[in-house]
Amino acid sequence: MNLDSVKDGTRIQNHISIKWFLFSYTLNRENTSLKGQKKVSSSESEEQAVSESSHGIKDIEFIFGLIRQLFRPSMRMMVDIFKKITVKTGYFSIRFGFDDPADTGMMCGLMYSAAGIARQISDRCRIKIDPVFDHEVFNYNALFNFQVRIYSIIPAFLRFMFNRDVMSAFWKVLRRQIL
Repeated sequence: MNLDSVKDGTRIQNHISIKWFLFSYTLNRENTSLKGQKKVSSSESEEQAVSESSHGIKDIEFIFGLIRQLFRPSMRMMVDIFKKITVKTGYFSIRFGFDDPADTGMMCGLMYSAAGIARQISDRCRIKIDPVFDHEVFNYNALFNFQVRIYSIIPAFLRFMFNRDVMSAFWKVLRRQIL
């Protein structure tokens, strides 16, 4: 599986390719800046607030209860899955700068210390940091090649699906939709 993400100015390009035996799938997405988004007027926002409050407090309490109940099993599943991911190669290049050179220098020191820790953990990852002290800029390029063996993550999914809290939450949602 390859993940390639590039931000240049206001454009973000994401390329994800998945290869399994002789099959391959590539997903290309390009996001632009949110500067052209339509602003919502105050009357429209008031109408949305009234419609959202009509759902009732009980729905919100039900949703928060489900989140509280599913938090620990979902975190356990995510940890189990991340343990099974093997990073083959990684490259991350960032070019950044703030209006104030002091802020750029402090962020640069923080990023160099984080890059040193990352290099100690894995020698397969390359990190390039390019601070710009003259003007405000933020560009990055990330390329990661990692491997996931499907048979090794199946137990994590099964452990999640057959967890008592997950099954209880599933039945609560099912009963609520039927009634």
